[in-house]
Amino acid sequence: VSCDDPPAAVLALGPKSDIEAFGIAPEVSVSVAAMASPGEGTGSVLRFSKAGVAPKDVKLAGRVLGLSVAADGTSPDGKTAFAIVRVTNRKGAVRSVELVRVDLETARASSGPTIPATARGLALGSGGLTLLVASRDEIRSFQLPGLASGPLYRALGDNVGVAPIVGSSFVILAQSSRVVLADL
Repeated sequence: VSCDDPPAAVLALGPKSDIEAFGIAPEVSVSVAAMASPGEGTGSVLRFSKAGVAPKDVKLAGRVLGLSVAADGTSPDGKTAFAIVRVTNRKGAVRSVELVRVDLETARASSGPTIPATARGLALGSGGLTLLVASRDEIRSFQLPGLASGPLYRALGDNVGVAPIVGSSFVILAQSSRVVLADL
C-alpha cells in the first residue's frame, strides 16, 4: 500500500536501501527488514526497530528469502522474527536453506530446521501458533514456539509466497505466474 508518511517503525529503520524482505507487527509498531550485507554477496543483515527506538542489526550467514515477525502464543508481540536463509558456497552452489529464529530483544539469531531449497514464502498462520513455509509443490507448517514439524500440504506449482485468510483454513499462494486460493 502506497503512503505519503511511512509508519514510525519504518522510518526508524533508517535511510532507504535495497530491501530483500520485510515483516511488520503493526500492533506493537515493530518493523524488520533484510538487506544484503555491505561488501558481501552471500550474507544478509536484519535491521529491526520499534517506533522511537534506534534500529539494531543482526548479521546472518546467508541471504534472506522470506521474513515474518512472529507471535508468542496468540497475540503479536513483535519479539521474534523468522527468516528463510539460503547459505551458498563461494561458487554460488546452495549449501543449505534453513528456518532461522531471531530474538528481537537480544538481537540473536538461532538456526532452526532445514527446509527445501525452493522455500521462498513465509507467513504466520491463523492464530499465531503456526508458521507456514511456501516452496515448490508444497506448503510446510511448523508449530510455534518450538518449530516442531506440522502438517505438510501438497500445493502443486512454484509457490513463492503464502498468506493465510484469517478465521479460515484457506491460504492465498503466490506462484511465479498466478495467484491461487487453497484450502489447507
